[in-house]
Amino acid sequence: MKKNIILFGAGNNGRLALKKYGAERVAYFCDNDLCIQGNEIEEILVISFDKMVELHSRDYIIIVTPKNNCFMIGQLEQEDIFDYLIFRDSIYEIERFDKSRDTSFWDDKIRFYTEQSRKFDWLDDITALKIMTDEVLQLYRESKQVPIASGRLGESYYYGNLPTLLKYAGHPIENIEYAPNICHANPSPVFSAEFYKSAVIVSGIYYKEKIRKRYPYVPVFTVGPYIYYAENYYSPKKIKEIKKQIGKMLLIMLPHSLEFTERYYEKNKFIDSILTKYQGKFDSIWLCVLWIDINDSVCEYAKSCGIHIVSAGFRFDEMFNDRLRTIIELCDALVCGDIGTFISYALCLGKQVGRLDISGEETYWEVKEIKRESDKKIQISEEYFDYKKRFMNIFNDKLTYNKQQIMWANPLAGFDQIRSKKYMQYIFEISKDIWIQSKGVMEEYPKAVREVFYHYYMENEVEKMVVLKQAVGGYVD
Repeated sequence: MKKNIILFGAGNNGRLALKKYGAERVAYFCDNDLCIQGNEIEEILVISFDKMVELHSRDYIIIVTPKNNCFMIGQLEQEDIFDYLIFRDSIYEIERFDKSRDTSFWDDKIRFYTEQSRKFDWLDDITALKIMTDEVLQLYRESKQVPIASGRLGESYYYGNLPTLLKYAGHPIENIEYAPNICHANPSPVFSAEFYKSAVIVSGIYYKEKIRKRYPYVPVFTVGPYIYYAENYYSPKKIKEIKKQIGKMLLIMLPHSLEFTERYYEKNKFIDSILTKYQGKFDSIWLCVLWIDINDSVCEYAKSCGIHIVSAGFRFDEMFNDRLRTIIELCDALVCGDIGTFISYALCLGKQVGRLDISGEETYWEVKEIKRESDKKIQISEEYFDYKKRFMNIFNDKLTYNKQQIMWANPLAGFDQIRSKKYMQYIFEISKDIWIQSKGVMEEYPKAVREVFYHYYMENEVEKMVVLKQAVGGYVD
């Protein structure tokens, strides 16, 4: 046997791969961790990524070993290496939904805060949220990791997206384990959002085209801005009463931090520039803050300037979208300093949008904490920076709602992809049918997509045929 395999990833899966292929075939390990490069694992040298790229041109075979491998794949494809293989130590089965646990999947303490946050009106008073945020961040510091929702549907719970769409569709909660994943990375074109290997819901066609190119069998359902499907947090009567009290309102969306990465810019100066530009043109000004920044000193400064502080709640709060929709509907215009989903949400609801400069002009994605700088470069590509450049040109201190803004946001936001209640029901039903047909085995999933489409054909379920065809294109032909 030729000793020509390079195992990319020297962790537990790398050792499993070594056992599978045998030391007589494995020439090297490769790992991005500088601390282990040059060392040996079971007498096999660990080399750098650059060295592996050099060797690949000499007919070495690269096998990517970790399960979470999207950035490693990005590294390879940036070097025009597309003939890599993916290691699997077993058949990949769907991760079943644990009905005995809360739908957020958080551990007991975090789940408690998530449940508590549903009880409060963060549009009226954020006092309780300030206390809870301090306690949650202390838990983060103690655990040294950010609690995230586990399982295949983990991402779907960000900002209450899955509960929002389930409620709109009237989909039975007992069938939630078969639901599509829901992509939350809709405000910007980033690399990591291309990696979905089973049914996924996105807002616009941008990621649909990216995912279909990589995995043509994956049903990609486009539904437009998720905020469209949210319900108002208040009754129409109360909204009318509040609007009468606050009059013409300007909403500020604060460029936000992350759990372990503080957002550095001249925050008070940002507030001052907004007041200088717009105060007197509005009866009231609200500042909407992501929960992570609710105790930032800029909030107290804004409050001292007569600005009302509001929040849509915790990241996994099921009422997040409902609160955010109400906040945006109550405003007459929105001003920001950064790219965010709130821009497409405001445009979806017909609101004027403006932008004022923040120091450094770094966006959320540019400060996003990723372990390796190389990974960040993969996620935010030249395409991303072109998108940001157009954002900076299109949005300025003039509060406007125009065709140019809509055209800029539409590929990601999907204003032309908004669906009916029945269409949304079909999405969840189709996803369930495919999972059942595949018996929960990912290796059977591509075949199951075609079999389900053929079943719809035999049963004359033409509406479902159309929805599935739109999601996978020519794959079912």
